[in-house]
Amino acid sequence: FLRSVLKDEQGIGLLQGPKSCGKTTMVRQLSEKMPGDAAVAVIDGSRIRPRELLSEILSQFGYDTGLGEVDELLGMIKVFAVQQTCSCEPPIIVIDNVDRMYPSALKALDTLAGMKTKQRFVIRLILTGHEGLNSLVKSDGMSSIAKRSAEIFSMEPLTPIETKLY
Repeated sequence: FLRSVLKDEQGIGLLQGPKSCGKTTMVRQLSEKMPGDAAVAVIDGSRIRPRELLSEILSQFGYDTGLGEVDELLGMIKVFAVQQTCSCEPPIIVIDNVDRMYPSALKALDTLAGMKTKQRFVIRLILTGHEGLNSLVKSDGMSSIAKRSAEIFSMEPLTPIETKLY
């Protein structure tokens, strides 16, 4: 599911499920298995504010941002993402616990989701959270994410046998 999302033109996936079903483990393993030249940021969205979100994304992409304003940080991410998209592959942003983000951070995320160059989205997004993510991304203020027709995958907790094998 995750690899198909990253190859898709829309490039957005929602991974939802109950607590402790393995969402975080799955996205962390995906980020570790990406090629070395891939730009990947994995962020815990729990109670994160816009400036922290954007600074952490840039930091994981290798940029020291200091304490810039939100619009300035968004601009830096856009420049980086456009360069990456034009030269190789779009950067990947994974937000774990997106349903626990502050509304202002969700607005910044929606701005990131709407960034394009030459009619191509410049950022691939994987968003994880509890069930009901689809209604969150279709809510007011999330129009850019909603327009991208996210693929949705629902996880269930591991069975006792799967837990033992894991």
